[in-house]
Amino acid sequence: MKKLLVTLPLGLLMMPLYVFAQTEAPVAQNMEQSTESAFSAALTQVLQSQSEDLYSVAVAVLQSGGTEADFFRLMNQACDAANPVAQKWKAQLLLQSVAAAQADLLTSPDAMRARELMKAAAEAGYVPAQVEMARYAGSGVGAAASESEGLRYLMQACRSGSSRARAAYLLLSGRLNTGKFDAPEIASELGKNNYHLEEVIASLYGDSPEALEWLEKASAHGSPSAAFMLGQSKLQSDEAAALALLKLSAERHLPEALATHGVIQMSQQQGKEGLQNLQLAFMLGYTPAASTLAAQFIRQAETYSPERVFELYRLGDALQDARSSVAYAYCLVTGRGCSAAPEKGVEMLRQLADDGSPYANVALADLYFNGCGVESNMMKAVNYLGEADAAGVPNAYVLMAALTQLGNAAAAPDSRRAELYLKMAAERGEQNPRQLFDAMIQQKEWHFLPPVRK
Repeated sequence: MKKLLVTLPLGLLMMPLYVFAQTEAPVAQNMEQSTESAFSAALTQVLQSQSEDLYSVAVAVLQSGGTEADFFRLMNQACDAANPVAQKWKAQLLLQSVAAAQADLLTSPDAMRARELMKAAAEAGYVPAQVEMARYAGSGVGAAASESEGLRYLMQACRSGSSRARAAYLLLSGRLNTGKFDAPEIASELGKNNYHLEEVIASLYGDSPEALEWLEKASAHGSPSAAFMLGQSKLQSDEAAALALLKLSAERHLPEALATHGVIQMSQQQGKEGLQNLQLAFMLGYTPAASTLAAQFIRQAETYSPERVFELYRLGDALQDARSSVAYAYCLVTGRGCSAAPEKGVEMLRQLADDGSPYANVALADLYFNGCGVESNMMKAVNYLGEADAAGVPNAYVLMAALTQLGNAAAAPDSRRAELYLKMAAERGEQNPRQLFDAMIQQKEWHFLPPVRK
């Protein structure tokens, strides 16, 4: 009962977190009562239609003046009130965080809580939850795997008319194993343009041309995931077609596609539309969009609020997004948008660095360079940047050059060493190291994230 997975090309989203001084902008408006009403009406409509697409709910929150935090708060409240749609949403977020933390899907408390919520939603008759519960039971999420229990939920969903459930049943029953898809049950589903079944068949072909043919069929019949995967496959050969497919997938509300399309829109001066797509991607469950969205809020004076940015990082951290966790810990050290808790923040960053988060090393380099939360120590700052370079962080040696040229409370400026680091940056293939270095020196300060300006 394995779902078809989609992998987003992270290169489009992995924007450097470290920036130079920015200006502060007005705090975002508080949520008004109309947000709760709009949210409630939209969520009720999703339940009545037996849909699992929460796009309309997220849009309702934003259009009524709410924020990402309001959406999460209201969804959690709905979950506590036993709304099946919200229970399924919360279960999926919990399971996503379990996977991100590489915890045990059988015994993790969050996995067991996810199963409890998904089961409640399924027992309430919410068909998308029945399909998911079949997967939870069959694969052993939060309890020992039970094929019979999984099949029971799957058949409930089939009887309710779920095309996704019917596709899963045909796969589990072995009817697709022969590679021939002319059996009556299969032909019937294909005749109904069941794109979930077409996705499953595509996955059986691996990377062969036949897989693309089935993805083309699934995309033509409305599949968000198939459109996205086809776009990925065409990135090298036909960029225009790839971008068109990506846009199509975003219009079908796939969170990964919304995030990627949002970044592209912002690069094309479609700031308002791009920003909203990033917001929606995060609200709909694509957690890497949190840090990308926060970076966009920082860059735009009209949307910048230290408190709102901190809240985004806090939410991302709670969902086990590594980049958000780094920024959240850094904010705790510096008091950026929150009450400072330097000891907690430094310890978090050290743990994240030990766990292999590359940008935690960059954040620690900032702290030792600026003497924030720790004593100034140029050697430690440079060493942490070396660790970041080894982990693949771009421009780490340019940063080393800038730090040694600027100097700090623990070390005088060292032009000779700065030139050596610049040479090493060029040898590593870093783009325009001299130009970037000059820009950093002109700023006369360096921060992983901008300090809050009073």
